[in-house]
Amino acid sequence: MEQHSSTTANETHGFNSTTFQESNSLHQMTIHYIERVFSGIVILIIILLGCVGNALIIISVIMSRKLRTSTNIFVVSLSTADIMTSLALSAFLLPRFHSSGWPLPNHEWLCSGSAFIVFTCNGASLYNLAAIAVNRLLLIIRPTLYKKVYTPLHSTLMVITIWFIPMSICLFLPLAGIGGFGFDSTDFTCSDQDDHPKAGVFNMAQIVSVFPIPLILITVSYTWIGCHVKAHFKRQLQNELDNFAERTHEQQSHHQRTGRQENIKREQLEITKNLFTVVCIFFICYLPYFIISVIPGWTHAVYYLKLLVLANSSLNPIVYSYKHPHFKDVIGKLLHCRYADIPEPSHILQSIRQRSAVIEPSRSN
Repeated sequence: MEQHSSTTANETHGFNSTTFQESNSLHQMTIHYIERVFSGIVILIIILLGCVGNALIIISVIMSRKLRTSTNIFVVSLSTADIMTSLALSAFLLPRFHSSGWPLPNHEWLCSGSAFIVFTCNGASLYNLAAIAVNRLLLIIRPTLYKKVYTPLHSTLMVITIWFIPMSICLFLPLAGIGGFGFDSTDFTCSDQDDHPKAGVFNMAQIVSVFPIPLILITVSYTWIGCHVKAHFKRQLQNELDNFAERTHEQQSHHQRTGRQENIKREQLEITKNLFTVVCIFFICYLPYFIISVIPGWTHAVYYLKLLVLANSSLNPIVYSYKHPHFKDVIGKLLHCRYADIPEPSHILQSIRQRSAVIEPSRSN
């Protein structure tokens, strides 16, 4: 009896081993090792750009009081999500460069934890983009209400809510036995577990909790801003034409004051356009993946479009560095080590300058 059980166990073990090898062979045929190495190199570049770029965004706000606006609270929150995503992607490199998949069988928690961070931060990123959109809408449409809404306390509560929603879905549902995270042998990455009995419920919960509300807020806010700006400049142009012939000296002075106000409005619109660009890049990175992933037979396309999704965390700092008028200025001075030229230096930067001024004479002596 014992011999028969042993034989059966061995046969079962042999069947499982053979099945795993066949399955692994099929995955190797689908996603070749050279493709995984290539994707690993791309992810390594994403990690470096994401960590350095988003760190510059956060340091810029720390160093300059000019950047400490209510909008940039959400920008810093977005950069925090992006830098956490970039750091978590380090675990994604391991199965890329290992020929047989996940190389640390006794540390699968590392893969699960990395997937949890990436999924949570992706949800937080979308809510941060929605919060930025609503922030810009109130600033441009209802500036008086804007000051009442965006107090330090209210802004802090908003950021906590932004992070709580995706984190609660990604944490509490797996703890309740609904879905989970781990190594996905289909494309050799850390992701949610598609073979979990309740994977469908988990996926649906993520989609419902993360996507509809932010998408509606972003669409309504920027559409409203666009209509308001178009109507505003149309009225402004008409007023200029009506008053051009009969403008007195007093009217000219009033016009100069109005001109300064318009310059401020134009600067705010430029910032809004920059932040809208960030939203567009987010959807450019995510939409192709979601569209192709529901079409069967596009394994390779889905595999590479995932890289585009992951790349989003490293693209936002590039946009800020080139298009945002305030961040562009501060980041440029940081990169060129011109700390004395940073506008409206914070107490931290002033303290660093004072210490540097004390150290330099002591070195020369």
